[in-house]
Amino acid sequence: MANSTNKALIEQSRQFAENLRILLNNTVCDSATIAARIAADQHHAIVGTQLTGITARPARMRSAAASPIWLDVMCRLNLDEDEGTFLTVQASVCSLLVGDEKIELLHYDYERNKARYTEAHIQVNARHEAFERHLAETRKKGINGLNKIHLLVGGRRFRPRPGRPS
Repeated sequence: MANSTNKALIEQSRQFAENLRILLNNTVCDSATIAARIAADQHHAIVGTQLTGITARPARMRSAAASPIWLDVMCRLNLDEDEGTFLTVQASVCSLLVGDEKIELLHYDYERNKARYTEAHIQVNARHEAFERHLAETRKKGINGLNKIHLLVGGRRFRPRPGRPS
């Protein structure tokens, strides 16, 4: 990878991290830190909340509740394959966690070129008695089956694409 490409990846990743930091701290957080790091392969950047090395940690969200609520964001970025100019998200996950134990409530996943299911989906870590009964009747999923369901939120540009499994 050329040095100018590395510089572009670093610069654009840092700007992306700064924009995300400003967005979060102007809306749902008070003191979230967002950082960008270049991965060991030098072809990807990692952007995330409370980043330590290339590992993201949850940032506390603003809330009037006594128990804390957390947001954990991590993105794997690179420059586009066509021109090597534009910052591209290869994968990302955004999780909402609750309590001191940071138990996941839901997460939003995106993975470019995902084959088995839609690139962008939400999974909810919750119980729903009627839905679990339905799943048991169809022998599809069991207890806590809701968290195994990938709820379609669209394709690469957040638009559903016909003909793709969801």
